[in-house]
Amino acid sequence: MPSATSSGSTTRTKPKQYICYLCSKTFDNIDVLNSHKRLDHGSTETGESTKPQPPAGVA
Repeated sequence: MPSATSSGSTTRTKPKQYICYLCSKTFDNIDVLNSHKRLDHGSTETGESTKPQPPAGVA
């Protein structure tokens, strides 16, 4: 009877090296992280936000 386990091949997952400091999502490629920051957070490569920010003291 066949075993219920995998077919013997093991997959090693490399820990993700790059973390978005804005939302803590992790990425294994710096280019993907930069795209994520630009698209999801409106950040430029210099870290500046292109999305409008609320006035100080307003959450």
